[in-house]
Amino acid sequence: MINKIKKLVIASIFSILVITESSLAEMKLGNFGSVSATVGVESQKYSKGQVYNRNQPTASVSINYQSPVGLYLITSIDHDRSDVGVTHGETYNYEWCTTPGFKTSLNNFTLDLSFENCARESAFTTGYYQAKLNYNFNKEVKGFVNYYLDDTPNGNFADDQFGTRTSTKYGQDAYEIGFSYNLGPVIITPMYTVVKNLNTTSSLDFAKKLYDIDFNFLVADTRAEGWIGNPTHLQKTHAILSAKKTF
Repeated sequence: MINKIKKLVIASIFSILVITESSLAEMKLGNFGSVSATVGVESQKYSKGQVYNRNQPTASVSINYQSPVGLYLITSIDHDRSDVGVTHGETYNYEWCTTPGFKTSLNNFTLDLSFENCARESAFTTGYYQAKLNYNFNKEVKGFVNYYLDDTPNGNFADDQFGTRTSTKYGQDAYEIGFSYNLGPVIITPMYTVVKNLNTTSSLDFAKKLYDIDFNFLVADTRAEGWIGNPTHLQKTHAILSAKKTF
C-alpha cells in the first residue's frame, strides 16, 4: 500500500513538472472562447472540513472550457475513495465531476453561479448548486461568501452513517466566508466554513506560485456542530499540501 501511495505521488508530481506549455497550452477557440487543462495532486482530498480518499494522496485532472460571455464548463476526474464506511458507496475508487456555470463581474463584485454534479464509480451521485460572491476591496484584499445548496436525493451524511432516511438535512447545505490578502511573496486566506448540522471549520490557507505551479498549504480545524452521531471522527485538525498546474 505504501509503495502504491509513493507511486501515485511521484507520478502526479512528475506529470505536473514535465508536461510543457507547448504540449498542453491553452487552446483558443476564436469567438467561441478557450479550453485549458489542469493537473494536480494533494496530500489528502479535502472539502468543507472533511478529508476523503482515506488519508491518501489524491491526483486529479480537469478540462476547463470558458466562453466569451461568462459561461463555462469544468469536467474533472480524481482518485477518491470514501474516508468513512459509506453503506451504499464504499467500493468506489474514482470520482467524475461536471460543473457548468456562469461568471460575471460588475465594478468590484464578481458573481459565480454553478451546479456541480459528481458521480462515484459503482456508488451514489451528489449535486450542489453553488453561489460565490467576491468583492475586491483593493489590489491586495478580496472578500468572499460562498453558499452550497445540496440537490442529492440520497446524499444525506446521516444516511451514509446510519443507513436510514432522515427528514432533517445533515451535512449537506453549507456556506463559507473569508478574505484573501496578497502579501507579495504569499497569499493568505483565512476562512470560516459551516456545514449545516455537521461541523464548523476555521482554516488558514497559504498560496504561492513557483515555476508556474500553484502551491497551497492549508491548516484547518474542524469541530462537530449539530451532528446526531459520534462526533469523534469529525473533530480533527488537518494540514494539507497541494500543487496544481494549468496549461
